[in-house]
Amino acid sequence: MGDRKGFLGALFDLSFTEFVTTRVVKVLYVLTLVLLVIGYIAIAVVIFTPDEQAGTFNRAGQIVIERESNVGLGVLWLVLIGPLLLFLYTLLYRVFYELIIVVFRIYENTRDQLELTRRAVERDQPAP
Repeated sequence: MGDRKGFLGALFDLSFTEFVTTRVVKVLYVLTLVLLVIGYIAIAVVIFTPDEQAGTFNRAGQIVIERESNVGLGVLWLVLIGPLLLFLYTLLYRVFYELIIVVFRIYENTRDQLELTRRAVERDQPAP
C-alpha cells in the first residue's frame, strides 16, 4: 500500500492494482471546463457571423448580398441561454466526475477495511 507507483507505472500496470483515474480526474475536469467555454464562445461567434447566403437582384440585374446577422439571438445567447447551458453542463460534468471518484473511494475504503479486518483476525487467532 505504501509503495505507490508513479503515474506512468500505474498507467502501464497490467494487473490494474493501481488506478490512474483518481490522478487524472482533476485534469479532465479542467479540460472539460475549457472545452465548454470554447464551445460557448464558438456558438456566439457563429450566431453573430452574418449569413452571406441571402442574395437578391437589384433593378440593374446585379446580385446584392444582404448581410443578416442574428443580433437578437446573439444577445439572448450571451446573456441568458449560453450562461444557463454553460452552468448546467458544468454541473452535469461535475456530478459525473464526482460519481467516478466516489466509486474509487468506495473501493479504497473497502480495501482498507478488509486489510484492517484481516490484521485483527490474525492477531486474535492463536498460533497452531
